[in-house]
Amino acid sequence: MQLTALYVSNNQLQSLPREIGQLVQLTALYVSFNQLQSLPREIGQLVQLTALYVFFNRLQSLPATLARLQRSCTIIAEGNHLTLRAIQAFQQEIAIQQATNATLGPRFLFSIY
Repeated sequence: MQLTALYVSNNQLQSLPREIGQLVQLTALYVSFNQLQSLPREIGQLVQLTALYVFFNRLQSLPATLARLQRSCTIIAEGNHLTLRAIQAFQQEIAIQQATNATLGPRFLFSIY
């Protein structure tokens, strides 16, 4: 049996282990309402991921590896500490990936606080 959804919201997590990238069948990851300051770059290895909920953490950026996902992935990152520069860098990485690959790449929703 493969894990397809992981719900670890509201747990005061400060980090996710790099081994999260080994959960290759994961389609949904819910890590909202924690204290995450960053996401491991290995999160981009979750090739089946279609939903990433990271709202209300302390994220200052999103790993560029997320832009390399082969499926369309909704990323909700509202209520973090994302700077305009970090958002623009992530959007640019998505544009580069979409221009070089025939994949949809992720959709993402967020707000800046």
